[in-house]
Amino acid sequence: MKVENEKSRKVKPDYFVTPHITWWILIPYGMYLVIMAGFAPTSVPRYLPLNNLTTYLGTNFGGAMKVIAASAVMAHIIEALLAYRKAKKLGIQSPANIMWGLQVLILGYFAFQHLRT
Repeated sequence: MKVENEKSRKVKPDYFVTPHITWWILIPYGMYLVIMAGFAPTSVPRYLPLNNLTTYLGTNFGGAMKVIAASAVMAHIIEALLAYRKAKKLGIQSPANIMWGLQVLILGYFAFQHLRT
């Protein structure tokens, strides 16, 4: 049985897919709330969903929320760099490989999983 590695697995040079619109709404909004909870908990507009929870977590657990926010941002940055690199290894050319990196920067795992399969 032949095992297929990354180098032998090629895709179309312009291969790019995007996750469902739900992820485009939930992930950036969640990142916004976590960052606000960590760094500006009282600045979340009152009309936004989950503003009370964000303010509560940021006010009462500010240090933990800063660590969570910074970790999430770093995870997204690292995933974006890995996605760009993986796209190039798979033979995906510009601008599609750049789009993979930017999409994973915003959506993280939910975008990266489409590149891994």
